[in-house]
Amino acid sequence: MDGSVLCVRHAELLGLEDQSERMLGEMFQMDRWLESVDGQADELDVRRAEHHRNELAEQIRLHRTRIGLIRDELLKDHE
Repeated sequence: MDGSVLCVRHAELLGLEDQSERMLGEMFQMDRWLESVDGQADELDVRRAEHHRNELAEQIRLHRTRIGLIRDELLKDHE
């Protein structure tokens, strides 16, 4: 990561945090699009966007769980 030497767990933690941030940004953009959709939008496109948004939300939840577990492991290693 940016020239720094990290242990595997710290690198995984940073990677998960970065992925989560990108997914949150994508969800934000998707939410904006869904809020701006008018009656002219194709219903199938709206359903696909909602489905993809829900998948992103689930992935973010999974990432947060993994992030919490990794942080707990790292704290135990330092004790």
